[in-house]
Amino acid sequence: MAKRKSQNNSKNVSKRVKFEDENVEKEEVEESFEDFEDIEEEDIISEEEVDEEEEDDEEDDEEDEEDEEEDDDDEEMDHVESVSIERKKAKPLSDNSKYYKAPTNEEIQQLRETTELFNTNIFRLQIEELLSEVKISSKKTVVLEKALHKLKNILDDMKSVPEKSLSEIQKIMKKKNIKIPFPNTPPKDIQYKFAFKAPSSVNLVGSYLLQTAYGSEFDFSKSSFCIRILPSISPSVFPIQRLAPTRNNVRPTVEMKTLPPTPLYNNIILTETAYVSHLNTLHRYVKSSASFKDACILAKVWLNQRDFNGKNGRLSGFIFAMIMAWLMKCGGPDGSKKLGVSYSSFQLFKITMEFIANHDFVNKPIIMTDNQEPISSEFTTDSYASTNEIVIIDMTGRVNLAANITKFSMIEIQNEAKLAIQNLTGEDSADKFDTLFLQKINPCLKYDNILRIPPLSVPAPLYTVSAALDNPSACLHLKRKLPNLLAKALTDRITHICSFNPVLPKGQYSINHWKVNEKMPENNGVIMIGINLEGNQSTRLVDFGPSAEDEVASKAFRELWGEKSELRRFKDGSIKESVVWELNPNNNSNVERSLIVSKMISFILERHIGIKTISSIRDDEEIDQSEETYAHLFSTQLNSFLIPFDAESSYTFKDAMDAFQEFSRTLQGLKELPLEIVSVKACDPGLRYTSVFEPQPVKNSPALEFIITFEQTTRWPDDLKAIQIMKSAFLLELSKVLLKKEVIKDAIINVGNSQHKIEAVGYVDFVLESGYTFRCRIHQEREEVLLRHITDSKAPQAIAQSNEYQECVRALSIIDHHFNHGPILSVKIQNLCLKFPSLSYTIRLVKRWLSAHLFSKYHISDSIIELICAKVYTNPSPWDTPSSGWAGFIHVLYLFAHWNWSEEPLIVPIELESLEPGAEAQQTQNELLYGEKKCFNRTELYQRSRQALLEMKQAKSNPAMKISKKDKKTVNTTSPSIAMVIATELDPEGNYWTGKSQDRPTKMVMKRLKYLSQAALVEMENIILKGHDADLKKLFVTPKNDFDVIIKLDSSKIINYKENLYYDVEHKETKKIKYKNLEIDQEENYEFDQFNPMNYYLFNLKVKIKIIYNI
Repeated sequence: MAKRKSQNNSKNVSKRVKFEDENVEKEEVEESFEDFEDIEEEDIISEEEVDEEEEDDEEDDEEDEEDEEEDDDDEEMDHVESVSIERKKAKPLSDNSKYYKAPTNEEIQQLRETTELFNTNIFRLQIEELLSEVKISSKKTVVLEKALHKLKNILDDMKSVPEKSLSEIQKIMKKKNIKIPFPNTPPKDIQYKFAFKAPSSVNLVGSYLLQTAYGSEFDFSKSSFCIRILPSISPSVFPIQRLAPTRNNVRPTVEMKTLPPTPLYNNIILTETAYVSHLNTLHRYVKSSASFKDACILAKVWLNQRDFNGKNGRLSGFIFAMIMAWLMKCGGPDGSKKLGVSYSSFQLFKITMEFIANHDFVNKPIIMTDNQEPISSEFTTDSYASTNEIVIIDMTGRVNLAANITKFSMIEIQNEAKLAIQNLTGEDSADKFDTLFLQKINPCLKYDNILRIPPLSVPAPLYTVSAALDNPSACLHLKRKLPNLLAKALTDRITHICSFNPVLPKGQYSINHWKVNEKMPENNGVIMIGINLEGNQSTRLVDFGPSAEDEVASKAFRELWGEKSELRRFKDGSIKESVVWELNPNNNSNVERSLIVSKMISFILERHIGIKTISSIRDDEEIDQSEETYAHLFSTQLNSFLIPFDAESSYTFKDAMDAFQEFSRTLQGLKELPLEIVSVKACDPGLRYTSVFEPQPVKNSPALEFIITFEQTTRWPDDLKAIQIMKSAFLLELSKVLLKKEVIKDAIINVGNSQHKIEAVGYVDFVLESGYTFRCRIHQEREEVLLRHITDSKAPQAIAQSNEYQECVRALSIIDHHFNHGPILSVKIQNLCLKFPSLSYTIRLVKRWLSAHLFSKYHISDSIIELICAKVYTNPSPWDTPSSGWAGFIHVLYLFAHWNWSEEPLIVPIELESLEPGAEAQQTQNELLYGEKKCFNRTELYQRSRQALLEMKQAKSNPAMKISKKDKKTVNTTSPSIAMVIATELDPEGNYWTGKSQDRPTKMVMKRLKYLSQAALVEMENIILKGHDADLKKLFVTPKNDFDVIIKLDSSKIINYKENLYYDVEHKETKKIKYKNLEIDQEENYEFDQFNPMNYYLFNLKVKIKIIYNI
């Protein structure tokens, strides 16, 4: 239709409105618009009997305690762990009786513990099964016992070797092919003497003797053991006072005025004197409490799954056992016992975990001596605290068990312990067993940001001469001190930070392990720093330092930040040292702000460590090709994937939402229409922060959808086709009014598919003066009422007989998608994006990744993607809630790869109220006051969604629902297989987006998605460990060898080709208009702005394939 210049009169205005479907007459629409211009079971035992039984039990327990010393058999029965009681079915009173005997005391105790401790019997059974699987069977240790006896005989029979010089001992070792592990090779003329003294005694220590050892995940046979020989010395070899934490026992090679203390060195020597003492302590509690061993095994499994268990200076199973033993002696209020010897293993594990999670280890050191007092003035808690970050003094009063644990490592341990307690005490704790004990947490994938520091060729300035006395490894010293430095700079932008060494590939050895015939590995390895961010604070622009009046603090601040620090006066009149971080002037989005923490880390590393990060290198700076030259920060490496190639504009989500809000107010203020617009609801990803690219007010930018609702009236027709015509008439009149008011530049109406005239697919695109395009749809409740009346009144047999029924079902599905579920989801996701700022980044990145792997909206819809991404924020187990898009992206990939989609419903809390304490009480109140039907109880939500999943599977396999081949030719009976169910508080059965929705993904789609996610996680871990951040782009390359047919499109016909990850700068653009005057007219024509040939081609291809193959 020809386009003319806009005029103020209505005649010319009506010509500005175009119809994309020429089958609908404009006169028919205008005539139809004129009609509106005028207007419980019985118990076996009674409660009294139970009370009497309990009173008798208490009396029996008191008598047992009095006779404890005399009756060893009774004592043994009291201490038997509850979960190990053999289940025996109660016997009938007689052979002919239908009544059963009353439960025994042990059975009542077992039932009580199941209810009070385990919440469900399933969780109890899982614990029991886990313990039975990981315990070392005595049948498997026969060979080990023989080996231990033989080894002890060998060690007992060893002879002492007299003193020899360095040259002599080197010749002897060379003949035996043994490399002497000298930390620093001594000169040849040194006067050292080397000798060997035969051991005075050989003792078996460790978890094997205590029966707290367990089979690891790599030892499926549980018959492979590692025997460690630990040299030990007598406590009387060195004077104890000389090994106090404030003493020096390593002499420097240079002259120093004062000798610094060597607490780590001293503590190692003291540890080697306490092996037997520690063994005796733990053995005493193993003997007194039958559950102590199993509690230790549970703790070791939990620690191992989180890569703790003593690795990288973190909590070990031994320290956990020592803390648990101490709590059985004291630790409670007023020094009373916190744990009892009769507690079950689960009680011991849970209460110890609560203590670790909540105790202030930094300010309240633990001392395990009998009287909880220091043994001397040089071994006080203050002397330990002055040289150690965490202090846990053993029962000898000399050894700090936590000497290798840093403050930030303990914070991480406590954070994990708090997550464990939440899982154990939550209402759905039965479903968290896998999270606690079975899922392996990869440290490379759990943090919001990962910093990789390569081996340093020159020790960092932090590694001073005094530091080297107590830390012979520069790498280990840097690993301990770097988190302190970064935490001092990042302040409240982070929640916690920790350092660790990456897992080495098989065949490589660390400083702690190497073969005796090989040279000791260098004390210089890769250091990984894991950082978790504080979502709201991590993106601020200014860091405030001390006041100018505080000279000492100001000097320290300037030493930290150097030239970045400057004195500034702020609006409140204060004058402070501060650091301001500048952003790209053309981009102030959250993605750009997420770079601030990386910039801070890069500056601190270069200033204090002398190493640059890849991201800090300027464009004009030459890059060293050696990848081990630079540090790597990974969390911001994916930002470029969310920016189209050659992006010229810098508009953000806020600009688009501000334009929409202004346009919404204009629509609701219109008085020229027969009916007033009562609501305007956004329902587009671009208006809830989740579109891959931020909306831009430019030509060919996707239209932003919204829905309007008019005030109620009885004048709407009762015919479905007439309703669609009336809605088109309203859109026409609305366009005329807005054009007349010059609110919009153009309006293009699409009345939908002429073959399906009852479907609510019509809309109008408004092109605003600001450049944004908004797509408007009308929601009219009358058509939904008519459709539901038709579908509900039809018999089930009508599915195979009536095309009208199928058309109504399809039309109703469109209404649910566009007008019922879509706006609700849009509001909920928008609220979640405001609560969790990085959720937007995560959703956009996941959509970009799926698109790169050729998943279209027909495979997995935007709604499902956003719900899955929301899950890792609102129900993040086994992780903590992510605070960066990088972490959120990894967690979503992990969910794709490991969730059992076809068997387990996915619970996604999307109501902000459900995330707050007291949600269930608030739910009950809202139901009474407002009639809201929401399910905030996670257990109920899981049960209802799982039941819905089972019912859908049964319906799918029901023979009565099957249709003959003859009927399939005329009736659309295609229905995707049940591949997933996503349940929310408003939709416990999962019907909105996955259950009855036609857009739910198929099993084939989810299977490929699972395969790609698993491959991506493996590649991601390799990239982090090796520092090959350039390979991140490989994550977005899909393997094409699995496809039978590949269709290549002409890039010149794709209007959004610049959004391609592999955009070719030399590709041919669409041929330009030959004549200048036609080019100007073409620029003013908005009719084809939203026409994307690729989308239409993809839709038609999908329809054709479904018809041909009946899928």
